[in-house]
Amino acid sequence: MKHRFLHGMWLLLALGTIFPAAGDTARPSGSAASTVHATVLWYEVQEPGTAVYPVKTTVTDSYVRMDDDDPESGYILFDRDRHAVYSVNHEEKSILEFSAAPAAIRPPASLGTDEVIVPDKRAPPVGGRQPVHVQLQAGGSTCYEIVVVPGLLAPAAAALAGYAQVLAARQLKHLDEVPADIRTPCYLLRYVYGAGLPYRRGMPIREWDSKGYRRVLVDYRENMPVDVGLFVLPAGYERYRMDSRQDTGSDTGGPADP
Repeated sequence: MKHRFLHGMWLLLALGTIFPAAGDTARPSGSAASTVHATVLWYEVQEPGTAVYPVKTTVTDSYVRMDDDDPESGYILFDRDRHAVYSVNHEEKSILEFSAAPAAIRPPASLGTDEVIVPDKRAPPVGGRQPVHVQLQAGGSTCYEIVVVPGLLAPAAAALAGYAQVLAARQLKHLDEVPADIRTPCYLLRYVYGAGLPYRRGMPIREWDSKGYRRVLVDYRENMPVDVGLFVLPAGYERYRMDSRQDTGSDTGGPADP
């Protein structure tokens, strides 16, 4: 399985040790409601050396689910309440999980981070709001750029920021294991110290860098009813946990009912 939309996470998932996970293999079933309202976002993504591919992100009060264009491969599920990430692999019938308590990670002054606003009055309004073009910089270089719509889809933006911060917290714990030539100022900004920055002003509608990464928000729907089954971890799959359960002080178990 290849979750291609996990731009930059190949290194994150390679760090640490994998243990068999104890506990339930799925969330308890039998919820009274068959649907829950969600914000659904459709993206087009391109990474260096790949063609453009679609990604769908479904956000509720309790979960974020990410699906690429191959539903048979699997998906990523983020349990917002437990700060836990589950990578579901249908091909191997397995679930890789990890959790980390999100925290405000202050960048060291030596990193030289900056946000530069690029005026662009020609950009058309989105949802009645004027987009803002921002360059995110570190070490004197522009690491990547975003076009963000202030206030647009604020609850969904907060959920995606929380997901990024959980990834960053785990990345920070294993930072010494990242090869020195990869641990550039831009890498540290993007995946550790500034992981939630793109969502601080609102929802980004475009992201790109000079190496060939692109992500464009092509459509979205708010208050869309979706099946609660989207947030059920498959029963009978092998469960594996990154690192030990001492990472957060408790076993996260499986996701709870929405």
